[in-house]
Amino acid sequence: MKCNNNMLDEFFNDLKTVVQMIADRVRGRYRALPWYCVALLLFAVLYALLPLNWIPLIGMLDDAAVLYLCLKMLGPEIQRYRQWRSSRNGEADAGSVK
Repeated sequence: MKCNNNMLDEFFNDLKTVVQMIADRVRGRYRALPWYCVALLLFAVLYALLPLNWIPLIGMLDDAAVLYLCLKMLGPEIQRYRQWRSSRNGEADAGSVK
């Protein structure tokens, strides 16, 4: 698998979207986030933060791999959230036009 700027851009865009999704979930705006998505994200964050490594020789590379796999598994939910967010932005824009 070739790593290029598009893959990195996609990774960081997905990561940014997940942070926004969690923030909207915590604020009560986005209630459609299933519990297993929250559990998966919690697992990935805890895995990255805990000092235990399954493969100690690799170091932080396995942490990045776990986060990457988590984002890939959450891909459909990330897309649903982006659609929800864009529809809310459309409603806010339509409400402000007089």
